[in-house]
Amino acid sequence: MPILSLAAALALLAGPPAPAPAAEAGAFCRIVLFPGVRSPDEAYFIAVAEPDMVWVDVGSRVAARGADSTAASATYVHGETPPEPLAGFAQGQRVRVERIAGASADAVERAFARAGRREAVLVPWGYDSRCRTRWYERSGRWIEPGKRGFVHAAPRPESEWTGGVPVFDVFYGGIQPYPHTRPAEDDGRPWLSADELLDLWVLLPVWGDDLGPGSGARRRASAWLRADPGRATRYPAPYLLGWHPAAPRPR
Repeated sequence: MPILSLAAALALLAGPPAPAPAAEAGAFCRIVLFPGVRSPDEAYFIAVAEPDMVWVDVGSRVAARGADSTAASATYVHGETPPEPLAGFAQGQRVRVERIAGASADAVERAFARAGRREAVLVPWGYDSRCRTRWYERSGRWIEPGKRGFVHAAPRPESEWTGGVPVFDVFYGGIQPYPHTRPAEDDGRPWLSADELLDLWVLLPVWGDDLGPGSGARRRASAWLRADPGRATRYPAPYLLGWHPAAPRPR
């Protein structure tokens, strides 16, 4: 299941964390930015945004969700002129990937080695008030060029790459990459760097893992907490490790 990752306790009328629609129209959708678990279907990486955009197929993952991808939005940023809508296509932004882990990481690294460059395309997606994936409402150039940050995204199969370049679907694109705008649960404490967040993210349990004493997840998190107790107080570590009894509590 793609991207159920993103800020503890940020409730929006028009925000879905789950891939399934809300039970009733008008129901609240809760986006959980940092739920303390990671999806086995996601990749996690540090990327630097490039200025170039590219049109790509909507992709099988989004098509299966029934996303409204028949037209691009007329709301664009960075002063671009909106292109003509292309049914069945979406805009993505080229990025340079510095580090990557998680789903399809090995295949992506092999692609980088073949190409001699670490280029990927990130396709942002939004959501509607019924928790359904929808066309992102701003430009495909959704990350300020040159910005470096942590991203978690759903890798597409190699058959859906563009010209040999790996493609990732970024659900809830408006609140990635990290660091992003200060969310509702931010309490003013210092933030982890993007690299520190990636280092912690790869240690998190996967959905369904045992979190009890003696479990691998508990041991990994305990070692991370002992290595630098001060680091564990930085946002969003208390939210990511809220399941661990020794982790600092959110203020």
